[in-house]
Amino acid sequence: MAGLHHPNTVADVYDHAYDISIEEISYPNTAAEVHDYACDVCIDFNFFFLTQSMRNIKVTASSGCRTCALLRDAIQYYTPELDDSTEFTVHKGPSVLEIIYTDVSTDSVSPAEIPHPIRLTLFVNCSGDDGSYQVYPVPASKIPSISGDTASPKVNHLAQEWLSKCLLEHEPCKISDLRELPTRVLDLQSFEHSNDIRLYESNGEAAPYCTLSHCWGTVPVIKLTRNVLNRYKERIQFDSLPRTFQDAVTFTRSLSVRYLWIDSLCIIQDTDDWNSEASKMAAVYSGSYLTIAASKASNAEDGLFSTVGSDHTLRPLKFTKADGELVEVFVRRKISHLDPRQNFPLLSRAWVLQERILSPRVLHFGPQELLWECMEARQCECSFVNAPSMSDHMAAAKRSYMCLFSKTCPSSHGLDLWRSIVSQYSLLKLTYSNDIFSALAGLAQRSMSLIGSNYIAGLWFNNALPGYLLWRTPVLLSIPYMTDYNLLAPRLSPARAPTWSWASVQSPVEFPEYHGFWSPWDRLGCSHSLVNQFTGLLRGSIYVISQLVLVKLQRIGRNYAGTSTYEIALLMDGENIEGLSCRLDYDIWEKDDNEVQDGSMLFCAVVGYSWTEEDWPGDVTPEILESEETMAKATLHCLILRNRSMSELASSIPDEAVEQEEAEEKPQSAQSSHEAIALEGESPPIANQERDISATDDGSQGELRSTDSKEVKTISHSPDTMTGIRSQAEKHNTPSQGNGELRDTVMQNLEDPQDDGCEAEDAEDSSEEDGFPKFERIGVAELAPAETGSLTAFLMSCLEAPFFEIEIV
Repeated sequence: MAGLHHPNTVADVYDHAYDISIEEISYPNTAAEVHDYACDVCIDFNFFFLTQSMRNIKVTASSGCRTCALLRDAIQYYTPELDDSTEFTVHKGPSVLEIIYTDVSTDSVSPAEIPHPIRLTLFVNCSGDDGSYQVYPVPASKIPSISGDTASPKVNHLAQEWLSKCLLEHEPCKISDLRELPTRVLDLQSFEHSNDIRLYESNGEAAPYCTLSHCWGTVPVIKLTRNVLNRYKERIQFDSLPRTFQDAVTFTRSLSVRYLWIDSLCIIQDTDDWNSEASKMAAVYSGSYLTIAASKASNAEDGLFSTVGSDHTLRPLKFTKADGELVEVFVRRKISHLDPRQNFPLLSRAWVLQERILSPRVLHFGPQELLWECMEARQCECSFVNAPSMSDHMAAAKRSYMCLFSKTCPSSHGLDLWRSIVSQYSLLKLTYSNDIFSALAGLAQRSMSLIGSNYIAGLWFNNALPGYLLWRTPVLLSIPYMTDYNLLAPRLSPARAPTWSWASVQSPVEFPEYHGFWSPWDRLGCSHSLVNQFTGLLRGSIYVISQLVLVKLQRIGRNYAGTSTYEIALLMDGENIEGLSCRLDYDIWEKDDNEVQDGSMLFCAVVGYSWTEEDWPGDVTPEILESEETMAKATLHCLILRNRSMSELASSIPDEAVEQEEAEEKPQSAQSSHEAIALEGESPPIANQERDISATDDGSQGELRSTDSKEVKTISHSPDTMTGIRSQAEKHNTPSQGNGELRDTVMQNLEDPQDDGCEAEDAEDSSEEDGFPKFERIGVAELAPAETGSLTAFLMSCLEAPFFEIEIV
């Protein structure tokens, strides 16, 4: 699906500077050779980064390389006892070199114990007028400084300059002069000769107000409850407020704004008022005059304001230029910019994403300086928040999502934005797991007007649904220093979302990228039991007509030492499916109710095919699907599903019986080697035992049904269903007997986004509809085009597999 590019993968969301893979560099032996080689490696920063060890940089520095000596001196100034084996990375930025390293050997600790890196900023220009490479120091007068105290009058004046410029000049940020006040706000001007405040219940009047975005943390925070409601309406003593709230009151008053909204004091925390107000978050933050973000504070007692030590002030280092002149080069600890990995704990919280995106203007009180972001601009005291190679992806969040506030943005762009929102949101933390939908409700409400379809369990039910069901957990080891996300988490129990929803997992998620996508799915509909469309879901099912191929799960090995997460392979006809990439949704080896045994029989449900821009065939027709040349260039996308009763039965069958059965009935041709659901008819028993496998996971009877055109046929469940699920697909479900027609009319139920076939169900009624067998999603599988340019046996099996009516829960 073509559209705007947004960060959809975890690698996109995180700064790609950390995904570094550099080949080992062999150093020559003589001093002259070392000097010449070091110039090529250390001075020529025409590439983006350089990785080196402290030992090697000391060797080249002592051999006369001036740049290596500068790097050595900068590192040793801050960490004089650093081990020679330590590796560091140097990134080239505009007028700076950024040096990144840790002062602990990563070989001696587990991935979860890797400390946050030390970052230094070296102020030099790395270019020559004649095309040669030289290092030019940046004069101290050209390096923006920070005040070192975000509570100072100088910083307050700078913040008001940013605010005034935005209000007067930024068209994308403009809202009406006065917005309706939220249900409750704090009145900061009720008492003329006192700092005390009071809670004010509005009557729909319009007035400017600020909002506070903060971490609740583990320290008890003052809350509005039924018992104190009337008392707080009379007076709240200033001294009873935690430090962050006091600072927010002080700063809001300095802007001459009377009202301030703080969630814990403006929403009644022990009644249903919370659910009601949570659904109004979009209006609260989008109507805010200014959102004050306590970004450096981990709890309400940490306060807004900060002072910094000498490490973040400029330090001079001696450097000899090419002409022999001795000059000063300046270095300091890097000033962090809106990165949750660098002392911005607020930005690691899930609730904050919508607060940040929906607010027209956000002023971040950081650990070293103030930072500003609005729909049109980003500013900071040191001016480096806009440096393209130094800023984090999250810093561009507001500008990236301007489409949400546009009346002319196409809905397809809204769907692309939603993928980016989900990818970023899934990286963030929730104190209460069941807030997964509530903390995103404001953004979902805002997106609905743009996308124009029903929203259920974090997904939009329209003709793009199949592609968005392909969310996946990332390769987590590509995110060093994110210690909370190094494990593939167990599945939540009780579940907070259906297994087909990204919200069902506790790990970060991402979406595959492709230019064009086509799905053979014919969706029957969905049923759901909602507490609230945006803030709660009891359960939900998707009913689809999908092709199914039976596979067997095989455990390969651990992803990395010290975890319980395994790599897996899927087998078809007893053989490994080469080139099939599998991503699990959760830790299926955890010893709980969601464990999936090694050797279990699973199903690959064919969701669709994607192509690169170069190979995209355009309109996908039945003729396209029969073109070997076109399909050989397609990437196959599947959901990995399990039916509990079928999987458990399969794992109990002796391997020798399975192998004997496969040997007896394995098809001779590759074209007929796919495993499909057994149609009506007798099948020989396995190990001389008849097995009833028609029961679904809740004990009710469910039948797999094969579709021939629009006619539905009941499938008898024989023991063969579990070990081979061999089919007579060529006889009963060939393209000439209905698949072509079905593919030709695919998605016809999805064309009208307002009529998505979803029905609300009675929360007390959990019976199966029409006896469809229930499947749970446990992962996704992807098969890239073969290097030979020909169809693989598994791809042919998927293309020829019969269609079945199934329920995914």
